[in-house]
Amino acid sequence: MYEWHTAVQAAEERGDLADAISMIESVAECYSADSFLHNAHLWHMDLLARAGRVEELAMRAETDVHAGRRLERMRREDVAQRTPPGRPSDERTHRSSAAGLSNETKGPLDDHPQ
Repeated sequence: MYEWHTAVQAAEERGDLADAISMIESVAECYSADSFLHNAHLWHMDLLARAGRVEELAMRAETDVHAGRRLERMRREDVAQRTPPGRPSDERTHRSSAAGLSNETKGPLDDHPQ
């Protein structure tokens, strides 16, 4: 295992995300042939999100698909946390519920008494 991996993991475990980020960003490689370095890139994006560094993640998302995906996931998680239990958290579900629509499709005979 890489020495930096142990150091990043230790910083993350003690809650020092800034230190973990500074250590991992020097080795992380997007689309690296070394899968360990590519995973470090994904870990880096996750650390940025968990540290609340939205602006940095958004800037990276302009050119980095992984940053964009992590930013979008972060936004979905934020909406889910702010949505009261029993309420739809997805905007499309909310609109269809508000309009009285169902996800089920009615057949032509459904409105007629049997």
